[in-house]
Amino acid sequence: MYKSFLVEVEKNSYLDRDGIEIVKKQNTLMLLASAKYIPGYKAVLDVYDTSKREPLEFIKNFPVLEKRMLKANPKHYYNSDINSKHLLKLKTTGSTGTPLEILCTQEARKKNYAFFDWFIRLHGAKPRDKSITIAGRKIRPSNITKPPYWLLDRFNNTLYMSAYHITELNLTEYCNAIRKFEPVYIDSYPSILYEISNFAIAHNIPLPTPGFICTSSETLHPYQRKVIESAFKCPVRNQYGAAEMCVFGYECQAGQMHIREDYGLIEVVDVDKEGLRQELVCTGFINHTMPLIRYKIGDTARLEFEQKCECGSKYPVIREIEGRVDDVVISKSGRKYSRLSPILKGLPIFESQYIQESLEAITIKVVSTGGSSKQLEHEIVDRVKEYFAEEFIFKIEFVQEIPREKGGKFRSVINRCNLNEIG
Repeated sequence: MYKSFLVEVEKNSYLDRDGIEIVKKQNTLMLLASAKYIPGYKAVLDVYDTSKREPLEFIKNFPVLEKRMLKANPKHYYNSDINSKHLLKLKTTGSTGTPLEILCTQEARKKNYAFFDWFIRLHGAKPRDKSITIAGRKIRPSNITKPPYWLLDRFNNTLYMSAYHITELNLTEYCNAIRKFEPVYIDSYPSILYEISNFAIAHNIPLPTPGFICTSSETLHPYQRKVIESAFKCPVRNQYGAAEMCVFGYECQAGQMHIREDYGLIEVVDVDKEGLRQELVCTGFINHTMPLIRYKIGDTARLEFEQKCECGSKYPVIREIEGRVDDVVISKSGRKYSRLSPILKGLPIFESQYIQESLEAITIKVVSTGGSSKQLEHEIVDRVKEYFAEEFIFKIEFVQEIPREKGGKFRSVINRCNLNEIG
């Protein structure tokens, strides 16, 4: 079954626009057939006759599904007639609260794997090639203070490394283990790979040169890509997906991020008055047990539906994934600030995190490469005051490390204000 899925994904990758539209229509018809058994979609399907409407137009009649609605009543959005004993339960990382639980079949999971495996094949690797995955898996107990912080999966030929145990004190061990394993490719979060790369460059530690590095699960910033590629001397290829299985994006050989419309539909809605930030609304084709129709995934991006690409793919291009909708700082005047990573660039800082405590106060946690100093603190305050137009009071905290969220992800911005109430 998996092999047939992989063949289909490969075949669809070469479709022209007419072929893509045909596949989208077929997949939408199958999705609507499954949606008839989902309580949350019954109201829409009872009103409209699907046989008399074009499926791609009909799908627009569904209201946008907010994440909070899915969390509040998950049973409203899955087929309760299916025996749950035969279903897999997947959880999102829950970085903004209680994690979502997504139900799916083994078949849906295999389809999802087929898309990822097609992606690594696109860049010269194969399933079961030597690889390293650094993520938020509970590989070793959290109280372990000596290596190894990794475990070899011999069947998949993958070295799983813990993201939870990475500190500046043990990064040498991580670098040495990566070099010794000599992977064909590495799969991890941008923040983790950036941390390892920075350390290796600063301490003249040689790293292996994989065929490519796959980043996912976090926004990949240009400065991170530059450092990672410098340390590993290979291209970084970004992949965009979600545990909800409603979107699949991939970076091609030409460095463009495409959206596979045979995996799911994608729309954008403006999240500010100027239309400068657009939130992604996704409809997944893979999971018919818990199909998400017009689901606000919580990420903002810029799309180019008509842009051509050197790689030959006719799938639409994401110009830029800007990050989470809630990864913004907002002032009392209502002004929203995003893209904060360049503010402290060039200072002796390993990593930093902005925590908005209120509409007037921001705490900045800083891991400095040279320890704390009054001079560095003054430089940080001067830069942030200039960027934020002195709309906030700032508190600088020098720390040894910044804890990761559930799943090992790093959040550069944490907003404790209710943005919906601010407007």
